[in-house]
Amino acid sequence: MPTLDLALVGNGTIGALVSPDAEIVWTCLPRFDGDPVFCSLLRGSAEPKHDGAFGIEMIGSVRSEQQYVPDTPVLVTRFFDAAGAGIQNRSRCDSPLTHRSTQSLTRPCFNLLTP
Repeated sequence: MPTLDLALVGNGTIGALVSPDAEIVWTCLPRFDGDPVFCSLLRGSAEPKHDGAFGIEMIGSVRSEQQYVPDTPVLVTRFFDAAGAGIQNRSRCDSPLTHRSTQSLTRPCFNLLTP
């Protein structure tokens, strides 16, 4: 699968758009209709690169690739350096938790970084 332009990770309550460089460029909290927390998707090219986003960077990275784990909502981004060494980032959002009073509690999206 080729690298995606933007990928969606979510759980039905919240969602995040993730760039090919594993940067969360858009998410609203505590629900889809909430205020944007990361909104760098809207920034212009003249604005600071790291304004309104959350990202993972590998020093010396020369390329990256991204795909979903088949039949799952788990997004995997791999970064590689010039020597071929790499790291892998797995992004996903867990399902909402349900409180005894039937109020939904949101579990956040998270990233798992492995060598």
